[in-house]
This record gives sequence, C-alpha cells and structure tokens, in this order.
Amino acid sequence: MEILLVPNPILRKKSSKLEKIQEEDIKIANQMMEVMIKAPGVGLAANQVGILKQILTINFEDKENNK
Repeated sequence: MEILLVPNPILRKKSSKLEKIQEEDIKIANQMMEVMIKAPGVGLAANQVGILKQILTINFEDKENNK
C-alpha cells in the first residue's frame, strides 16, 4: 500500500459509502494507519492509497500525557 500523489486520477474519483463495516474494512484501516505513521502523517483517506471507500484514519497525539 502506497500513498498516491497528484495528478493520479484515482484521487478525483468518488468513494463509496460503507453501509456496514466488514472485517476487510478494518484490515484496510489498520494498514492505512501503518502507512500514515510511516509517511509521517496525521490523517489519510482511503482514496489516497487507491481504495475507493469512505475510510479515514486520524492520528491524535495527547501531548500532556505523552500518548
């Protein structure tokens, strides 16, 4: 899984809504988290890795508690 860059046409396509969260969607989200952290980044949408589903990962940091 790699991050797509502009002008990749997939980035302009509409992603589909998830009617129900499947095990596959959770696996995708976990893989996206790994890619996002390695990038490094704080957020990643599934279309940015070539998957046209409305999945988003966000990395929150708690600076007060060092988490």
